[in-house]
Amino acid sequence: MGSGDPHISAAHAAIAAARTQPAPRIVLIDHDVIVRARAELDMENQPPDWHRSTFVEGNVFATGWMLASLAKRGLLDLDQRVCVLAVDILHFGEPDINVRSVPRRLARRLAPGSLIAATHLADQPLRPPADTGVLEDLRADTARWRRAHHRCAPPHHLLRSPADFASLLADLDLLHPGITTPGCWPEPDNTANPRAPYTLAAVGRVPEHSGHAKAHNARPQARQRTR
Repeated sequence: MGSGDPHISAAHAAIAAARTQPAPRIVLIDHDVIVRARAELDMENQPPDWHRSTFVEGNVFATGWMLASLAKRGLLDLDQRVCVLAVDILHFGEPDINVRSVPRRLARRLAPGSLIAATHLADQPLRPPADTGVLEDLRADTARWRRAHHRCAPPHHLLRSPADFASLLADLDLLHPGITTPGCWPEPDNTANPRAPYTLAAVGRVPEHSGHAKAHNARPQARQRTR
């Protein structure tokens, strides 16, 4: 989701090179027409491994439409487990977008056992700093980073605290170690002096659908499950 150019994507390179059987199928979704043009050109001139990839131009925040469209085109089997990468995308939700609906709809529609990896920008560390100056510096640096990024590539990043990020993923069973950071995963984040852009990360598993209705009504906190 929000794939960007696959030619410079480490995630796409790793998946495309996988030698598992059956070979993984990759669907890249981005709303940028320039990214789509470059991706399609890249795929024409790349090794056969890239032929397992399909680029779809679309709005990842329109999650219901996106899943229905992919299923209709035969690019997604909603009865099979999949892995969704929602990396560096959720914090770009416009103010009128309910970003909470993205992981919620994924959890409701995808097959149980599917995995969702998500990240989100934050200006509050997971570990309370011993020195309040560290937190002030992180927030000031984050504000400068956001302004600079916005001048180059709007829209503006939204920020979430670790608690808000956990609430965003409340419909998933989080794998160990729960919420951490991309640089530390799959280990807990023990950064004493975080630097901007400070990003939270987690991987969640879609639970059995038989308990989904009850879970949604109860609005639980994000659960943590060890692997």
